[in-house]
Formats: sequence, C-alpha cells, structure tokens
Amino acid sequence: MGAENLDINKTLEAWADIVLKIWLEKMLDLKIGLTYQLADSLEQHVISEANGDIARIEFAFKYYGKFVDMGVGNGVGIASDYVLTRKRRFTGEGVGTKRVAKPWYNKPLWSETSKLIEILAKKYALSGMITIVENVDDNAKYWEKTWKQGYVSPNVADGTFSDMANSY
Repeated sequence: MGAENLDINKTLEAWADIVLKIWLEKMLDLKIGLTYQLADSLEQHVISEANGDIARIEFAFKYYGKFVDMGVGNGVGIASDYVLTRKRRFTGEGVGTKRVAKPWYNKPLWSETSKLIEILAKKYALSGMITIVENVDDNAKYWEKTWKQGYVSPNVADGTFSDMANSY
C-alpha cells in the first residue's frame, strides 16, 4: 500500500473544489445561466477552528440558483402551480408552465457528501489504527528497556511485584 494522505484538512478543501467543478459541469450540461452570472457567483469557504481543524465548509452562490434547481421562481407561485401544472396534468386544461427543474446543485451535493463520508470514515479509521500501532510499539519498547535495566514490574498473573531481571 502506498503512502496514504491522512491530512483531513487537505481532503476537505479538495472535496469542496470538486463539488464546485461538478456544479459547473451540471450547469453546462443543463444549459443553466448562459450569461455565466450564476457560475461566476459560485464560491466555497473552508472555515477553520483556532487549532487549524476545519469546522465547516460553506458554499455560496446567487440566490436565484435555488429556484433554477427546483424549477420555480418569479411568476410560478403556489396558487398558480395548480392552475398552470396540476390542472393541465389531471384534466388536460390550462396552459402549463415552461419552467422545468434543473437539478444542478442539490442532487450532486448529496451524492458528493455521501462520498465524503466514506472517505473520512476510511481516513479516520486508518489514522486510529496507526495511532494504536504506534502506541503498542512504544509500550513494547518501554517495557523491553525496563526489563533489560532490571526494574521491578508488576506480575500480572498473581498481582504481586517481582524483579524481572532476576526471575529469568
């Protein structure tokens, strides 16, 4: 196994950049924002705690991007929803609306979040495993050194103390 990147902060920053790239690709695929105002407004902010650990990741974009994602907006309210879409769907009457949901941010964000969860689970598991191995190794070296120097150590079997150097 090669050298594993265990730096969680770098992983989270890279993940946020990947999400932005996916959003841009989705916008191009769905032909959203031909003026590129929405695409230009995309930002990510990785906010760190005092000790340097990342506390949260925030994404920002123009507010109307949510409406494009859901297929709603100016002129398509709840009352007009019935008249424009449901009435047409159920009775065949009415004009309908040309607005269509273009899921550019919500679905990709959920998908990438679940991938991030898996990545972080593996990284934290590996980091914990390395910590345990290092501590066990350090403890073994300590007790080996202690035994060679002839220090008294506890005898686990009978709960007494014995002189390890002279008992062998």
